Amino acid sequence: MTFALACASHTPVMYDRTLADGGTCDAVRVSFEKMRDFVEDFDPEVIIQFGPDHFNGFNYSLMPSFCLASGAESVGDWSLPRMKLPVPEEFSLKLLDHLRSAEFDIAQSYSMMLDHGFVQMWACMFEDIDRYPLLPIFINSAAPPLPKYKRVRLLGQAVGEFAKASGKRVLFAASGGLSHDPPMLGSGLPPAIPASACLVCWWKQPKIRSCAKRAWLSLGAKCMRGGARSSH
Repeated sequence: MTFALACASHTPVMYDRTLADGGTCDAVRVSFEKMRDFVEDFDPEVIIQFGPDHFNGFNYSLMPSFCLASGAESVGDWSLPRMKLPVPEEFSLKLLDHLRSAEFDIAQSYSMMLDHGFVQMWACMFEDIDRYPLLPIFINSAAPPLPKYKRVRLLGQAVGEFAKASGKRVLFAASGGLSHDPPMLGSGLPPAIPASACLVCWWKQPKIRSCAKRAWLSLGAKCMRGGARSSH
């Protein structure tokens, strides 16, 4: 049993030189190259990744606090590839049983749709997003009511105990948005996005997706000028 950890921020405009100077973009790219080397040297048997969603895989028709994937596919937002991902089903089901024994009634999905919040860090590292077996665990971090920190921490502890007992070489991974506030329901949705849009995954609604992209790009530009709150 061996553990390693890889964490990275995500943003659809990671290398947009109109929102950050070239030196910053180049430094970010070098950091991902270093992380790629670290992951390749570790050579994980499985990656357990904690990640969010931006109304692409989950929505208010049903919004769990936590969800474990037994099968998953990339949504393909922001020019990322849309494809089935190599989720180890048997390993996922064993983790599910362990979490239930640890008093977590976690949701399960055989068709979890993962957006850039999960897959962008792998694209930045490897270009391809299916290099290693991936076990995604969704944490609701964008759609109130949100899970309490204590429950998130205890979930991580239970997952860690399972990984320790598995005897596998496990890479834990996580990605969050550390410098932006995506417009979401209750926190400044653009007028062109009705609240009812949050009942359907946005990748299925081209007009809503296009409007949301413009809003995020506009907000990013305002943050660069110091004219927008940045705390997410």
